[in-house]
Amino acid sequence: MYHNLATLIAKSHQNLATFNSLVILPMSFLCGTFFSASSVPTIFQYALYLFPLTHSGLCIRASALGWAFPWASLLVLIAFGIAFYAIDVYLLKTRKV
Repeated sequence: MYHNLATLIAKSHQNLATFNSLVILPMSFLCGTFFSASSVPTIFQYALYLFPLTHSGLCIRASALGWAFPWASLLVLIAFGIAFYAIDVYLLKTRKV
């Protein structure tokens, strides 16, 4: 989701590589991909739930392990998808890409 928006905003390949290094890579390690987000201190949990990868990890983990499905996380993912789609369409219509 973030990557599409980053490619529309980035002015060079270096800017996109910087975005990947500063946003995508840390997000992949910190958003509950390798550990449960509930194991971090509470103040950081609030920050982690602002990223879509945390919610997708919760949905995948619940589906794979047979836990109760987190429907709220699915709704958050749908909201993220709609928001980023709308931003991408806006950027494509207002710029020559």
